[in-house]
Amino acid sequence: MIKVYDFDKTLTYKDTSLMFLFYACNFLKMKTIKRGMIIFYAICHKIRLISNDQFKSLAFMLVFKGKNRQAIADISRMFFTEKSDILNVLGKQVITRTEHQYVLTASPACYVSLYLKNVTVIGTTFSFDLDNIFSGINSNCYGARKVLALRTAGVLKVDEFYTDSFSDKPMMMISKRNFLVKGDLIQELQSFITKI
Repeated sequence: MIKVYDFDKTLTYKDTSLMFLFYACNFLKMKTIKRGMIIFYAICHKIRLISNDQFKSLAFMLVFKGKNRQAIADISRMFFTEKSDILNVLGKQVITRTEHQYVLTASPACYVSLYLKNVTVIGTTFSFDLDNIFSGINSNCYGARKVLALRTAGVLKVDEFYTDSFSDKPMMMISKRNFLVKGDLIQELQSFITKI
């Protein structure tokens, strides 16, 4: 049985991308104006003035421009250590299961994979130049790209998919059973195609 999970608000109580961005801002002692710009980009994304790709590109470039791969890995490890309690009940169950599972997330894999060591994590990845300096978003694992990423991993069909959002409709279309997660509540979606 192949089970696939979204991460933010599916295995966690909150959106972790913004948490990670603000954590990095604090760690790097960035000025308040940069935090304000991240909030501005997030609002623009929420009201659909910019796409998810644009939000990620702008926000992560703002925070990590000029930073090397090792510095970002160090920030990721410290974020994981200091924010170790972000998993909800389902998230805590997933990390103890031994069956084959995937987590597909638009959040950066650099820290998500630290929470889910026994699970295959496919997430947003960063690109680096020849000097290992951050140069942008390599792959934003969002929406229909989750299906493509899973196909690249050799998975064409899913037995169960868990998410908090209908933005994951492309994943729902390839899953036999779909579950909507809100906090610690899980509800199976019946007749998904007729509800959309």
